[in-house]
Amino acid sequence: MRPPADPTIAAPLSAEQQKWYDAAARLDPDRMRELLVRLVNIPSPTGGERAAAEFLADHLCERVGLAAAYQPVSGLTGNAHGVHRGDGDGANLLLYAPLDTHIEPDRDRRWVGRELRPDMVAEAHIDGDLVIGLGASNPKCMIAGLVEVAHATVEAGVPLRGDLALGFAGGGMPVITPHRDHYGCGTGVHHLLNRGLYPDMAVIMKPWFEVFPEEPGMAWFTVTVRGTYGYAGTPGFRSSIVPAATVIQAIEAWLPRYAEANTSGWVRPDGWISAVRAGDPGTPAFPSAATEIYLDCRINPRTTPGEVRHQFARLIAAIRARHPEIELDWEMYGSMPGGATDPRHWIVQSCRRGWEQVAGRPYVPGQLLGGQTDGTVLRQARRPDRAHRLPVAARERPRGASRGPRRHGRGVDPRRDARRAGRPLRRHRHPHPSPIGARSVMRILNIVPVPMPPAALAAFEAQLDGGVLTPGVQTRFLAARAGATTIDSPYEQTLADAFVLDAGCRAEDEGYDAVCINSVSDSALAALRSRLSIPVVGAGQAAMLLACQLGSRFSVVTMWPQWHALYTKTVTEHGLAHRLASIHDIGVRPDTAELLAGKEEVVFAALERAARAAIDEDGADVIVLGSTTMHQSHAHLAERLDVPVINPGVVANTLCELLVRTGLSHSKRAYPAPERPQDDLLSAVPTVFDPIEEIATR
Repeated sequence: MRPPADPTIAAPLSAEQQKWYDAAARLDPDRMRELLVRLVNIPSPTGGERAAAEFLADHLCERVGLAAAYQPVSGLTGNAHGVHRGDGDGANLLLYAPLDTHIEPDRDRRWVGRELRPDMVAEAHIDGDLVIGLGASNPKCMIAGLVEVAHATVEAGVPLRGDLALGFAGGGMPVITPHRDHYGCGTGVHHLLNRGLYPDMAVIMKPWFEVFPEEPGMAWFTVTVRGTYGYAGTPGFRSSIVPAATVIQAIEAWLPRYAEANTSGWVRPDGWISAVRAGDPGTPAFPSAATEIYLDCRINPRTTPGEVRHQFARLIAAIRARHPEIELDWEMYGSMPGGATDPRHWIVQSCRRGWEQVAGRPYVPGQLLGGQTDGTVLRQARRPDRAHRLPVAARERPRGASRGPRRHGRGVDPRRDARRAGRPLRRHRHPHPSPIGARSVMRILNIVPVPMPPAALAAFEAQLDGGVLTPGVQTRFLAARAGATTIDSPYEQTLADAFVLDAGCRAEDEGYDAVCINSVSDSALAALRSRLSIPVVGAGQAAMLLACQLGSRFSVVTMWPQWHALYTKTVTEHGLAHRLASIHDIGVRPDTAELLAGKEEVVFAALERAARAAIDEDGADVIVLGSTTMHQSHAHLAERLDVPVINPGVVANTLCELLVRTGLSHSKRAYPAPERPQDDLLSAVPTVFDPIEEIATR
């Protein structure tokens, strides 16, 4: 999957602007490399960036000629910022990069590999045009690149209408440092913004040659598997470590499905199990009563941390249902929402135009983003900002460097990066803010157990328009490609049950909040409730139970007599036989392709006659449509009859939303979970369970 690729909005430079640009583009790669080497040689772990920030503040003032200062945050850390003043008639632009590096060799040596590679040590090495060392690529090459852009702009004497600010903050890494006041996750840039450096727009530098208008957020979870405290020489205690392996495998299987279900725009929010902790290595004779599992889930900017928390809660509920013998607790102990800027905004388009000038071709997004940046903090400050990514140059592999696919340890080429760093800095004038905020989403999966073309599914979805569901509720419809056609017999009922079970058994892991079986047959209703913890609603049961709320006796009006057994089965199972006045059909075979389209004059009149007979002759005071495929007749009947007429599909979706919003679902005492789910068994059967037609809606 690739991000959207709309054409860049053209805005050619004037002759005078081109002259300024050519002058400012004369970057000095040797000067940039010198600064990069000095930065790499100054350790700047998260929460301990003071020395690097003080050095940068002095450099911006004495070497670049900016009005610059060190901004202390504590005795261990602070930020550096500087400004090149414009004439006050334009927008203020911030060029930003973080200061901190994520590895502390003395603390992390045993966790980063068998040895510290050259790119893991705060000691710069030069190999030709490459600079190798801790943070040489990210973030210190980004800092050196931005400083060189500002330096070249000052030297060229380019007249600016707005201020050009540089900001470099600590605490940008997605980490928590208890030994340094819990610094990290954007704490430094928060301080920078709250102390007056508040621009109109921002460009954030990161190590990819891309232009991203949005970044993911993140959610950190810990799962604690419980056992009993024991002694290795005495049997009988309950291990927490062994069942933790089962939980880890369940989480690991869920993470790709979570990422796929939440991917959109420029962001793919992957996740990873990052740490496991249990007991004390110094006391192996006393097994721990708790094993803790830690993981990071990235968050799409169109999803809130709260929504991700609900998705994770459903995973935990599913694990508990499948493994009732495992005792576990969980919590979300870290969270940061993602952020997005309208890709049509000037700052995004300007960066894309700069990209095109460097690349010599139209901009086409090349990859989805999953990495966290301080851009999320800047966007939360409601600033149109942008992440313009620098490439990591990789020409030779130095000794001691990894041969891995991501080319760790190869260093950066300041000459090539200097050429690219200056291109985004073009005209900056009038801001046009239009940020896109995160919005709340509820997802309902609708399963139709018979083959149905996309046009018919679209008609199903259309009945939910017009305010039936709350804004932000998303529905997705799935139908069988093959299998049961009309559910006219116990044989086809079994085929329909199998399809619905196969289509819905993974819904919880795929991030859905509820499942609607969009058929009065209620195919596989009990089976899905057994398999899932999220609400599962059958259209037939929901419609009939609502009918009992609205009147004393109801009648079902349907298409043909072959469906009578379905209704008898439902009312018998739920003890509603005494509330059923009658079942009336019009003797017309159902059409799952065209539904009732083109047959309105004949079918609507026949259904109305059948409904009136149920009311006048059988004493019905509520009418239930006998199939969700009959929904097109609802408005006609509701307008002409003097009793309530229930449209099962609409009622079932509305009930799904109600259950999710109230936090209710079916009882697992009534629908116990299977001891050993076999979700892939049905989909292995050829033909009948082929890939299903689908329509994503709303």
